[in-house]
This record gives sequence, structure tokens and C-alpha cells, in this order.
Amino acid sequence: AMQAPNETSAVRQAFDVLRKAAGDKPYLDADEREDLLSRLISLLQQHEQAFVDAISDDFGYRVRLESLIADVMVPIDGARYARAHVREWMQRRPVSTSPLFLPSHAFVEPVPLGVVGVIAPWNYPVDLALGPAIAALAAGNRVLLKPSELTPKTSALLASAVSEFFK
Repeated sequence: AMQAPNETSAVRQAFDVLRKAAGDKPYLDADEREDLLSRLISLLQQHEQAFVDAISDDFGYRVRLESLIADVMVPIDGARYARAHVREWMQRRPVSTSPLFLPSHAFVEPVPLGVVGVIAPWNYPVDLALGPAIAALAAGNRVLLKPSELTPKTSALLASAVSEFFK
């Protein structure tokens, strides 16, 4: 459901894999979306210290508490919130229609787009990669992550962790 390629040449191949998956199964149900969000939470929890270390190495130094809060705890909190609300967000909602169209009924039904690309900047390399990915996964999309080349250790760890938790 999510891939993080390291090389530009791998981007097209990863996109094709995700597009095929989205074509084969375009609508993920609530259980599947909750599972993806749970995997993301586990990924962050299990690699918490490694992310903090990698970010500090990439930056030359960064206050560990800032990295822990901003790049690990914030996306965990976001994924937990999304997991708790995904069923509600998936519901079809009625909307009012003009009296001119009575007795018609209208509704808004959220549907996934398919594959969503996330290009992460360097300054909060985990949160700004996974924050948008959380929203896209909750919406039932596949996600193609492109981590920042300016944070090579964090990006490599992110790629490794994503391939460990998302097959």
C-alpha cells in the first residue's frame, strides 16, 4: 500500500506497482485502512530511536526531544486520530438540493484517488513524509513516498522501515 523508492529510476517502477494495485482493488474497506494506519504506528514506534538518531546525524546535530516530538510522536498521534475516525470519514453524507429538483436526493461519497505522491522536504523529514501519507492512506489511496535527498540517513531508514511494514 505504500513504497519509498531511493532512486529516481525506481520511482516509475514503484508507481506502476501501486497503480496496478489500485486498479486491481480501487476501494480499500475500513478494516484495510485501519490496518495500514496501525502498521504506520508500529513502524514509528519500533524505529523511534533510529529515526531520532538518523535525523540528528543528517542535521549534524538536532535536539533529540524535538525530533522525537515533531518527527515521531506527531505522526503517531495523527495516525491514531485517522484510525479512530476513518469509518466516519468514509460515510456517504446527504446534501441538500434545490427545491427545483424535488423529490431528488443528493449525497457526497468520498472515494480514493488511486495513487498519491508525497515529496518530503528536509526540515521535518519523517513527519512531512508520513503526515500526508497518513491522510492518503486513511482516504484509501496507495502512497508513493519520495523522501528528501538532503537527509540521506533518515531517508534510507524510512525506505527500509516502509519496506519492512508495507509489502
